[in-house]
Amino acid sequence: MDVNCYPILVLETIPDARARWVRLLLASGFSPVVVETNEALVQNVLSGKFSSVLTRISGQDAGLLGALKVFRDRLEFRHIQFLLVLDIAEESLVLALIKSGFYHLVTRAQSDEIIIEKLNVIAKTLGVGPDRRQHVRVPIMDYENAKMILSLPNSRKLTAMIRNISIGGVQVAFRERIFVRFNQGEVLTDCLLVVKNLDLATDVTVVTTLDKGLQLQYYQLDEGRQNLIAKLVQERIQMTFT
Repeated sequence: MDVNCYPILVLETIPDARARWVRLLLASGFSPVVVETNEALVQNVLSGKFSSVLTRISGQDAGLLGALKVFRDRLEFRHIQFLLVLDIAEESLVLALIKSGFYHLVTRAQSDEIIIEKLNVIAKTLGVGPDRRQHVRVPIMDYENAKMILSLPNSRKLTAMIRNISIGGVQVAFRERIFVRFNQGEVLTDCLLVVKNLDLATDVTVVTTLDKGLQLQYYQLDEGRQNLIAKLVQERIQMTFT
C-alpha cells in the first residue's frame, strides 16, 4: 500500500495514547500523520489533504469544538470523517457532538477491538473497505543498511536486507542466492531487526518465499514492541507530509 493512501490526521498530546492510536491506525490500513496543537490540526484540515481525522476532544476545549462545528457547517468539509476521542462520555458533550453531525465517538477506556470497529466503519465510508491491504508498508532504502538477522534452526545466523516494513511484518532480500530452504509457516526464533536506532528482538513466521528474499510476519509480538515499530513506520509516513 502506498503510504500516501488513506492518510488520517491525528491530534493527541498524551504520548502513551498517541502510541496506541498510531498502532491501531496502522493495523487498520491508515497512514497516520500526527500534529500536536489545535492550530496545526485546523490548518491541516484546511489544506484539503485529509479526508479523515482522529482527535481528542473535551467539553473544556471550546476553541477546538468551535472549529469542528465550522467544518461540519461548511459544505466543502462535510466529507471528512472524524473519529472523536473523549476522556469521559459526558452526556451533554455527546449530545452536542451528535447534534453537530459527529457520529464516530469513542472513549479512551474502550478496547482496541471497539476502536478498530469504528475505524473499519470509517474506512468503508471512505470507499477503502476490508479488501485493502491490512497494514501500511513503508519502503526502506539501501543506503539505510536496515537488516534482519535471522536465526536458523542449526544455530547459523543469516543477514538479510530489509526492503519494506509494517507493523505486521517485513520483506527482506538476500544480497546473493542462498542455499537454505525456508518453508511457509516456519517460525524462526530469536531474530533481530535493526533499523536506524531500533534494535528489536522478535520471532518471525515465513509467509512467502521470494526470489532471493522472504516475506516475514512477526510472531507473538507484544504491544510494547509493536508500538516501537509503529513509531518507526509513522515517522516515515510523517516525512511525506512535511
